[in-house]
Amino acid sequence: MSIINRYLFKEIALSFAATLLVLTLIIVGNTFVRLLADASTGNLPTDLVGSLLGYGSLKQLIRLIPVALLIGMMLAFSRLYRDSEMSALRAAGVAPRHFYRAIFSFVLPLTLVLALLVIFASPWLESNTAKLRSEISERPEAAGIPPVNSLAPVQPNAITPRWPKLSTPAAR
Repeated sequence: MSIINRYLFKEIALSFAATLLVLTLIIVGNTFVRLLADASTGNLPTDLVGSLLGYGSLKQLIRLIPVALLIGMMLAFSRLYRDSEMSALRAAGVAPRHFYRAIFSFVLPLTLVLALLVIFASPWLESNTAKLRSEISERPEAAGIPPVNSLAPVQPNAITPRWPKLSTPAAR
């Protein structure tokens, strides 16, 4: 692999990893909030929140990899164009077809890993999630975190001050 191909491979890989990390954090946070909402209403036992979060996050990660790859490649090549590195490479006689080796050396192994994940890991995640959901429906107690009523009205005379009543000069 030439220096240019290694450089392009590194740029694509770094942009892909950063994009995948950000998208994963967003999806995991969203899934966590949704599961906590279910647990707070009592629809989901609290001991299963972690398992469902893990399975749901992995399922979403499999779906995010192609999106992160596209965005990562766009970010990498846009940075190369913005910094005029592509113009310098073209001026040096490097044709766009030379970039294909760097792109395919990153995309093809990632595609094979993603295909294996879709074929083997995705059905396993679905079956485990379905088992957990059936376990939730079979539990008679299925009690999550009890809801908190923080907007309950305050009863009069429920709070007694510990300090003496002070008179203001206007009241005298």
